[in-house]
Amino acid sequence: MKNIFWLYKYIAWNICTAVNTEKYYITDTDDVSILSKQWAFSKFNSSYTCAGAWQWVDKTREWKTCLKASTTMLQNCILISTTYNVTGTNTVFIEINFSTTLCQSLKSPSCNEYLTFSAYIGTNVSEVILNNTIQSNNLTDVSNKFNTFYDTKGIENMKLAFTTSDYCGILKNVSLYAYWCPSTIKELAYFPKVAAPSIKNSPQKVQGTCIENSISNVAPYIECYFNGSYKTNVECKCKKGFEFKENSCQVCGPNYFKNDDANVPCQACGANSVFNLITSCVCLTGYYRIFGEVNNSAAACYKPPSPPKNITIQNITEQSAFIEWVLPEDSPFQGYFYLECLNCSIQDNFPKNTTQNQIILDKLDSFTEYNLTISYINNISQLTGKYEKYAFSFQTKFSAPGLIRDITIKYNSDGSIILTWMPPLKNNGGNISYKVKKNDVVFVTSNTYFEINSALFDKTYIIEIMCFVGTSNDIQIAGPIFKETITVKGTLKLSALIGGICGAFAIILIILLIFFIIWKKFHQIPTEVVRLEDGTVKSNYHVINGEKIYVDPTTYNKVEDAVQKFAIEIDRKNIKSGKLLGSGEFADVYKGTLIKDGKNITVAIKRLKSNASKNDRDDFFGEAAILGQFNDQNVVHLYGVLLKDSPNEIVLEFMVNGALDKFLQTNDMQFTTLQLLGMARGVASGMKYLSEMKFIHRDLAARNILVNEDYCCKVADFGMSRKINIDDTYETKGGKIPVRWTAPECVQYKKFTSASDMWSYGVLLWEIVSYGERPYWDWGNYLVLERINSGYRLPPPMVCKGLSKDHT
Repeated sequence: MKNIFWLYKYIAWNICTAVNTEKYYITDTDDVSILSKQWAFSKFNSSYTCAGAWQWVDKTREWKTCLKASTTMLQNCILISTTYNVTGTNTVFIEINFSTTLCQSLKSPSCNEYLTFSAYIGTNVSEVILNNTIQSNNLTDVSNKFNTFYDTKGIENMKLAFTTSDYCGILKNVSLYAYWCPSTIKELAYFPKVAAPSIKNSPQKVQGTCIENSISNVAPYIECYFNGSYKTNVECKCKKGFEFKENSCQVCGPNYFKNDDANVPCQACGANSVFNLITSCVCLTGYYRIFGEVNNSAAACYKPPSPPKNITIQNITEQSAFIEWVLPEDSPFQGYFYLECLNCSIQDNFPKNTTQNQIILDKLDSFTEYNLTISYINNISQLTGKYEKYAFSFQTKFSAPGLIRDITIKYNSDGSIILTWMPPLKNNGGNISYKVKKNDVVFVTSNTYFEINSALFDKTYIIEIMCFVGTSNDIQIAGPIFKETITVKGTLKLSALIGGICGAFAIILIILLIFFIIWKKFHQIPTEVVRLEDGTVKSNYHVINGEKIYVDPTTYNKVEDAVQKFAIEIDRKNIKSGKLLGSGEFADVYKGTLIKDGKNITVAIKRLKSNASKNDRDDFFGEAAILGQFNDQNVVHLYGVLLKDSPNEIVLEFMVNGALDKFLQTNDMQFTTLQLLGMARGVASGMKYLSEMKFIHRDLAARNILVNEDYCCKVADFGMSRKINIDDTYETKGGKIPVRWTAPECVQYKKFTSASDMWSYGVLLWEIVSYGERPYWDWGNYLVLERINSGYRLPPPMVCKGLSKDHT
């Protein structure tokens, strides 16, 4: 009954399922039928006879059997097949076609209308695994078909037997076959050929693999059923740069791309772009995508218009000029012209916009050179943030000079007053002089300052200052007059006398303090500094209110002493130099490897040149003594020094992306706002740490910020840095000052504080957002100072055009 159930299941499956299968016939003949003349037969026992029982019909390739009417003995004979190899199968199916002659036509009392079928499975061929009796229908000469199956997993051989007992009929066809799930490629996955499982173990999962240039997060598989049919479970997708075509993943064609893993067609590159590594498209040189479409390879690329050309300047007067130009030929979209002045004051009403190809500039200063740029801006320029500038200049005609600027009045402690001012913007190019009128007394000077000495009593003066220049005809032309009323305090006052006494006392205290400082310098108490194994410095002496502060290496008699206190001496055998990265005045920088705790660490090696002077050597190791005191994730880390043998070296953290300004210029417009803010935050974190250490950098700029592989920004280059005094100020002794990054009061008074580092940080922020553009562009240092002192500030970069200057 159990096999009958499986048989019905097998028949129903074949009827209801569209089978994509591979049937394998087991036969030793040249036909699907295994009936063969080689089969043998014998009588059942001695009480029976085989006479005329089984006969081979060669023409029809059939076995037939029939009783003989004259036979006195009963007929009972077994027909046995040859042995068939069924190794590797799980289920063998058997199909038998036969016809039976009805007994009523034979007129024999012993006639039977049934045929017994037996199957012998396994190495013991005498063992009867199944014995079925098939009885014909009660009709005349009926044909029958019988189907069955057997579990043959692990079985090598199989035989069949047919037993007759006074039976008359024909054995027409006997077929043995098994099923395979064939090897196939479906939905971009390949599956190997496997034997179909047994019915009771059906279905069976068969693992496959994605074909070439495809990928899947889940391994593909099929469900193989007992009859060789299967169902697929596949999630294979063509990789980036490949598309699904003809049941395979084919590479995208020229100027086509695909940037994700999916079974979708490749897309055409946008206009004016070419494919890059078949996964994206890049704009042609000089073409750009609009904001919001920068990373969309299918978006078109546009070329911003060229600047106007053939600029002519006519009708130049003392206060105006007429400018005309030609519209660029490569501008298909309507736009407007944009004029900027590089050396104008805020009052000059620049920049200017116009849709005409000409403009009249008025309210200009006389005999003044104006440096302008003109651009043509259309919707492409606005959407891409790109436009070209054309620079030109002109000079207005001669007239009277302008009013003096930036007048300051300084009251000295001795009661005197010093007036200082800046020359007028319009000076007409001549040798300018100044007439200073103090009450009724007139003074002529070429200096830009004037001193009023104190008197015995308070006195009020009416001061008038005007400038004048001489023409080529020795005619003097004067400008407008500056007028101010100033009161000078007298010297004979009790408060002044008391102040003088107090001042003398203060001078004595200052002298004593100076002697004490000098004495302390030559009788210095050693600083208790402990250098840990990881290179950090722990100080038990230089602590104020529980916080560690920076120690100036110059307070030591020798800079080597400071280096030994704050830096680790590295064994030269643990250092290996590599490629030369750069060269400076007195040192070269190499990429190298440091062996530390059994690990190879990529480092930057700064090596002192053999011809370096003693001052160069002190500056070289002074920077190491400074860096050795810091331990912060946004300050370049010092691993150690080679002090004891030559060549002397400093081993620093290697920053793969180099200086921030060059890094931004190389990757123009490639970062998100959050990425730019992350760079700014890293610098701010490092400077906060240095400020808490009571340390002033003095040279904070994008060129002195280094970037690692994770875009983490770290403060570096401490060559101009100095220690902060207790009153948070430091006065320099002269030297070069980076004017574009330095606060104006530092340039004027030569004093630096943490606030001046904050000014530099603001300029650095401008560099970040403008992708490394030079602050104040190509202006000279004098012009930069003049414009800053007159109130000029850097405008928002192009990506921040929507902001007002109050935000920058």
